[in-house]
Amino acid sequence: MLATSALRRSIQCVTRRKVAHTGAICCTKELHHRRHLHFVALKIRNGILYPETCHPSIAPSPLSRYSTDADDEALDKLRVDFDEYKRLLANKEALCIDVREPKELVDDGRIPGTINIPLNDVGTAFELSDAQFLQKYGRKKPAEDDSNIVFNCRRGIRATTAMQAAHSKGYKNARFYRGSFCEWEEKGQEIIKG
Repeated sequence: MLATSALRRSIQCVTRRKVAHTGAICCTKELHHRRHLHFVALKIRNGILYPETCHPSIAPSPLSRYSTDADDEALDKLRVDFDEYKRLLANKEALCIDVREPKELVDDGRIPGTINIPLNDVGTAFELSDAQFLQKYGRKKPAEDDSNIVFNCRRGIRATTAMQAAHSKGYKNARFYRGSFCEWEEKGQEIIKG
C-alpha cells in the first residue's frame, strides 16, 4: 500500500473527470496534458482508491480524446487498415512513424520503411525546422496539411496517442495504423530485426 503522502501526491495529479467509453482518468499536470502523454491508472479495491504508476508511456485508450459517437466516426476516418498501410509503404506514399522505444525495435523488430520517433519525442519532432528534422530522422519533414503521416506502435494504442500529439502541433490529417506491429507480424509480413 502506498504511503499517505504518496497517495495524496498521486491523487493531486488526477482529474475526477472520467473519459467517456473508457473509464480512464487522465493526469492534469499542464506539461503532460498539453502533450497528451501522461495518464494514471486507478484501481478500486475494497472501496479504497489505489493509484497505479503514473508514467508517460502509459497511454490512454484510443477513445480517450474522441468520446462521442460523432467523434468515434471521426476517429474511424483517421484509422489506417492493414491493406492501406501495406500499399502506402510499398508505394512510399507516406511517412510511416514507429513510436515504440528503440529497445523494442531491437528486441522485436520493425516494419520496413518506417522511421522511429519514440512517443515521448513526437511533439518536439514536429516542432523541429525542416533541416533539423531531415538531419535527425533522414526524411523530409511533412507539411502540416499532409494526410500521409501514419503512426504505428506495437498494438495501436501509442500510435493513437502519437497521432493526437501531431494533431496538437497542427498536423490535423495525421493518422494511425490500428493493427500496428502485431497485426503486421501476424499476417506474416517482412520484419527487420536488430
